Amino acid sequence: MRRKFSLICVAVMLTAGLSNIHSGGSQESAPADSADSIKVVCGVPTAPPALPLLRMIETNAMGDNVEIEYILWTAPEQLIAMLQDPGTDMFALPLTVAAKMYNKGLPLRITNVNTWGVTYFTTTDPGFRTWSDLKGRTIHIPLRSSPPDLLTQVFLENAGLDLKKDVTIVYSTQAEIANLMAAGEIAYATQIEPQCTMSMIKNPGIRSVLSFTEEWQKLR
Repeated sequence: MRRKFSLICVAVMLTAGLSNIHSGGSQESAPADSADSIKVVCGVPTAPPALPLLRMIETNAMGDNVEIEYILWTAPEQLIAMLQDPGTDMFALPLTVAAKMYNKGLPLRITNVNTWGVTYFTTTDPGFRTWSDLKGRTIHIPLRSSPPDLLTQVFLENAGLDLKKDVTIVYSTQAEIANLMAAGEIAYATQIEPQCTMSMIKNPGIRSVLSFTEEWQKLR
């Protein structure tokens, strides 16, 4: 038997934004002691928020009668399509996307906000030191309109750079940016773990120079 299973939010806590959707569709109910199987489908990114879910699957954390299935999303457009699909129950997603879709009338409920300290600015430029050094440069950013994107823009503007005149921003997926950096085809990029570390392993010339957590603290 399949039903919306809100209790999953108790166990999956380490997410950027964990949300579920309650709809008036084919939701079924069952007694608490029912031995019927329950299937929960979760949409997660290829990023740290997926790790607790994988651990739950590995350890059978929800018990023998609960099957957890996950679907990976790699781009905002793919995530938005999944949010509108009644076949997916729970999501780990950027808060900006959750807010946008909620304001458009999608019945999202945010159950937890977490995952800090996983976003960094990386470069192969040995002379790079701070945001102001990016004037006239091309910057690659994953997940347009996501927190990493918005924070990158905030840091650039705080450094006195005009986003329309002083820098060129190119959007791509996390995996594509990591691969391009590892191949030496791009020099400046915002990256999220684990892709950040993976690219540095493949190319020792890549440096993680600015922690978004530390940079945000400087603005407070």
